[in-house]
Amino acid sequence: MRTRLLAQVRDRVNRFNAERDATLVLAPRAVADAVDLICSVPDPVDDVEVAQAAGWLFWLRFAARGSAEGESDLTVALELLNPVYRQVPAGVPPLIGELFDGEPPSAPDGGGLLARLGRMLYRDTLAAEDAGVLDRAVALFRLAAAATGPEHAEYGRCRTNLSSALLTRFERTGAPPDLEESITFGRAAVEGAGPGEPDGALYLSNLGNALLTRFEYLGGEPDLDAAIAAGRAAVTGWPDHPDRAAMASNLDLALRTREALLHRVTGADELIDLARDAVITTSPDHPAHAGQLSQLGHALLARFERAGDPADLDEAVEAHREAVAVAAPQDAERAASLSDLGDVLRIRFVQTGDELDLADAVEAGRAAVAATRADDPDLCGRQSNLANALCELHRRTGGRKELDEAVALARRAVAATPADGPERPSYLSNLCDILRMRFERTGQEADIDEAVEAGRAGVAAAPPGHPHLPAYLGNLGAASLSRFRGTGGQADLDEAVDALRMAVAAAPDASPHRGTMLANLGGALQVRFDSVRRREDLDEAIDTCREAVLATPADHSSRGVRLSNLGAALQARFSISGERADIDEAAETARAAAAAVPDGHPRRAGVLSNRAIVLHRRYEHTGEAADVDAAIGAARAAVAAIAPDHPDRAGYLANLGGALGARSTLTGAGPDLDEAIAACREGAATEAAPPRVRAVAAARWARLAAEAGRWEEAVVGYAAVADLMGRTVPRGLDRRDQEILLGDMGGIASDAAACCVRAGQVESGVELFEQGRGLLLGQALDTRTDLTALSERHPDLAGRFTALCTELDRPAPAAGVPGSGAVPAPQGSVERRATAAAFDRLVAEIRELPGFDRFLRPPTVPDLVPARGHIVIVNVSDFGSHALVLHADTGATAVPLPALTPDAVVAEVGAFLAAVEEIGAKEVRSWAAGQRRMSRTLEWLWDAVAGPVLDHVGIGGPPQDGAPWPRLWWCLSGLMSFLPVHAAGYHGTMADAAPETVVDRVVCSTAPTVRALAHARRGSTDAVRPGDDRAVAVAMPRTPGTRSDLPGAESEAALIGRRFPGPVDVLTGSSATHEAVLAALPKARWAHFACHGHSDLADPSSSHLLLADHQTRPLTVTDLAGLRLDGAELAFLSACSTARPGARLADEAIHLASAFQLAGYRHVIGTLWPIGDRHAVDIADLVYTAVADGGDVAGAVHAATRQMRDRWPDYPSVWASHVHVGA
Repeated sequence: MRTRLLAQVRDRVNRFNAERDATLVLAPRAVADAVDLICSVPDPVDDVEVAQAAGWLFWLRFAARGSAEGESDLTVALELLNPVYRQVPAGVPPLIGELFDGEPPSAPDGGGLLARLGRMLYRDTLAAEDAGVLDRAVALFRLAAAATGPEHAEYGRCRTNLSSALLTRFERTGAPPDLEESITFGRAAVEGAGPGEPDGALYLSNLGNALLTRFEYLGGEPDLDAAIAAGRAAVTGWPDHPDRAAMASNLDLALRTREALLHRVTGADELIDLARDAVITTSPDHPAHAGQLSQLGHALLARFERAGDPADLDEAVEAHREAVAVAAPQDAERAASLSDLGDVLRIRFVQTGDELDLADAVEAGRAAVAATRADDPDLCGRQSNLANALCELHRRTGGRKELDEAVALARRAVAATPADGPERPSYLSNLCDILRMRFERTGQEADIDEAVEAGRAGVAAAPPGHPHLPAYLGNLGAASLSRFRGTGGQADLDEAVDALRMAVAAAPDASPHRGTMLANLGGALQVRFDSVRRREDLDEAIDTCREAVLATPADHSSRGVRLSNLGAALQARFSISGERADIDEAAETARAAAAAVPDGHPRRAGVLSNRAIVLHRRYEHTGEAADVDAAIGAARAAVAAIAPDHPDRAGYLANLGGALGARSTLTGAGPDLDEAIAACREGAATEAAPPRVRAVAAARWARLAAEAGRWEEAVVGYAAVADLMGRTVPRGLDRRDQEILLGDMGGIASDAAACCVRAGQVESGVELFEQGRGLLLGQALDTRTDLTALSERHPDLAGRFTALCTELDRPAPAAGVPGSGAVPAPQGSVERRATAAAFDRLVAEIRELPGFDRFLRPPTVPDLVPARGHIVIVNVSDFGSHALVLHADTGATAVPLPALTPDAVVAEVGAFLAAVEEIGAKEVRSWAAGQRRMSRTLEWLWDAVAGPVLDHVGIGGPPQDGAPWPRLWWCLSGLMSFLPVHAAGYHGTMADAAPETVVDRVVCSTAPTVRALAHARRGSTDAVRPGDDRAVAVAMPRTPGTRSDLPGAESEAALIGRRFPGPVDVLTGSSATHEAVLAALPKARWAHFACHGHSDLADPSSSHLLLADHQTRPLTVTDLAGLRLDGAELAFLSACSTARPGARLADEAIHLASAFQLAGYRHVIGTLWPIGDRHAVDIADLVYTAVADGGDVAGAVHAATRQMRDRWPDYPSVWASHVHVGA
């Protein structure tokens, strides 16, 4: 983007200088291009090319407009050209050069520049409502806020400017996130202001405006109070402020708004008094009496929903009962009274749990609908009210029939209501909530997708300040949260939190619904903590859950559930902090919750299961047997209280299994273990449960069996886990969401393989190892499968398969936010899941065809064994570590590796990575110590892994003269992926007849998975002699934003030109951009990168190559993995740590080298750690020389490694970093 925008701005400047056409620089598009260019880099004063082009354009605008109109252009031009003058004085306009010569400018200030340019655009957008200009002003203010710290003079102004711009955009578009951000940045400006700061009044007044706007939109009285407080502080604290009149006007508006609110409240009280008087003074047999009673009931219900007084609710019920009683049987108003009575009884049931109220509510609702003509416009509302009552009946009884009837009624109510009908938001929100409940009972994704869309539409249709908007937001938030629980889409979880925050902000403090909204928000925050592990989410969840409990009356039917949620949040915090007070409070809260939820309560099972989890966790901390006994009792009761086909049953069974397993370990009781395994097995088989919950149950089943030495039972359990893991991360999710879901599944494949070996099932061990790791890589390989046979026999299916693969390969859309007003609801995630479902259906259809029953099924050992050489899977597990060796003649065999314990691996990897850091420090003593430690790791790898493996396969020394080198591929699991097994050995023995070194016995490669190796070997031999094929060389001798240059990068690029007879495209310096590289790769079979690389251990998909525009558009693993480069041969990644995996998802083998292999390169050369620039050039020269002479790539890397080792035997960091990945 930077490259394209830079060219556009330069072209505009050059054309103006040639043609002197003022419209070229005065047109709105000219400013838009310049601002977009400035926003394409983190700080324009650090990018001289950007500053120069944009600075010239603003200078020319000043010249064309003159000094009167163009003053703001001149200010911006001077600030942009300041850094240019400092580096290239001749690069600025002569007049500015003379000015700076006479009065040297102060140091460039990127944050201040961005803020001033933002203010210039914001003034323009206030004069003319141009959405593009306003968006650019917001973007500039965001950059300015990011670039200014608390000590910066523009700190507060940047934030208040951003707040004002976001508020303006909200007022124009109605997008709620803009309003929320406006308040957030407004508060930041106020909090960052120093005592007596002149602009403090402005910050307070602007914050007051934003808070008042949110009150007008949502109706939350705390916002109105805060707006008045901020406005009053602004006016009284700065009596001489030049803008005091405007700020006083803002305060006056807020005060008048509160006066109107108080008048409405007083008016409501008066209305109730008048309604009571009318009822008292009217004869019971008067025709108007029923209507007067209904009006009284409505007024009382409205006051109850605002103030929460149960007496108002009780009186409302009695008023509506009497209205029904006095209405004549054939009176048209009787149906209305029945519907009103049913709804108010339902509301009272929610508060008290009185089942007689619920039964009466359903009966009244049915009678109301039955008494209403089909063409009566009020039928919609009565159907919607009955649907709500049926939902409560379902909650109490679990009956599916009532839920289906409720859905049908709610849909009819929405369908029969005009798009602009005032009740439509209510009907849409009701439909949202009912569909959510059915999804939670059945797991049908179509229901939850419809629910979320109905919820969004209901929020969008509600006018600002609607009294029920908090409820609509709450229903939308609950639906989005439910969809996250079902599908794992992080955007849904964020939308849930945002919507529920707004619902809480809008709810009056005394509202009887405020406790519900707080509880829902607390639950959503805890779910988000469980997903992404942000501590601030958990702390807020606990605070919010406490507030929910305080807002819930002691006799409320949901009090126990809210106590349970608080206990669960406290237990979660204990799990990360270890604070005994948290777990003790959690246990007491869980006990109180269970006591508050009677038998038959629809949420009793969940409350009991939460209590079991809390007590089990405390037992793990204290070892007190009473806790584990109580946990088992609660867990058993939870399972007994849930319906056999309920989706939550699987989780409750897994919790029961965990508690029983803990007691079995404590007491050695066999019956406890048997019951634990049976419970987890049943949970894993619960078809109605989400796959990831079933996978947790299956993993617990397998581990319990393995810890007891029941190896065959463990194998069956782990096979179930492996089968469920693929369904746990469905193709319909975007990659980030999949990675989050995989975060807790590390090591399962290794444990499965170890149990298989212990059970004597080595081949099953290989197959489960492959099936249980590299899931994302496997999904990508599915879309790149060989379709030759399918195309020949069923070309139509092959075409459909290819089209769906193309859709799935497209990046997932950016996450959306809850829509409202003019903001469209994002559909990308729903459409992607629909594509994934179509893909799964097509695969099932293909498997029904003769000869295609194995299509895309997990490979078996005969599919995986290499045609030549050995593949060695190094498996590390608590249940035993082994090398699983694949060979064409012997199939799969196992080599015990007793020294390779998980603890030993953790210790060795930690020491090795510390050695890498010491070497990178470039301090002589540390560097030498790091080399010695690295050498000890190579020796340990020989003793623990490589030596036993080579002995097993019969490779005892170098090949005889003239004989080919034997081949071996390492497939490493978990943390072993960080270690250079290919370089293992005692290198002091390299001259011995039988050297104890890998590189002196065998040519090694690595493979992320065995299946990925098979993909890389498709259809070609190992030899890849460069011919007339095109190559691309990317060289970054200097990289923006980095401290170290790579002078050897240009030398490496020159090597390509010397060694390759075909055309070579060289991208270097500023031409080596994200866009340019991705455009060049499909045209070349060979690619070489001489640049910096970044390996992100916490987020491996964000690992990237540092190109010219890496600060704004890094070339990431995700970018590369999406490519399809047919016929690509070799990618040489002469950059730092390009083959190092992530620590969090080590089993997924996510790194730059595997991404290039997935993109289509049969051979990839990567590095496990940073290597010196000079040595990188030497290794590249050795490799390319060997390849140009006809050697295969793996052999060339092997030869280069040995030659460098022979030169630098005591310095393994120099020669052991490069690995060959692929065929």
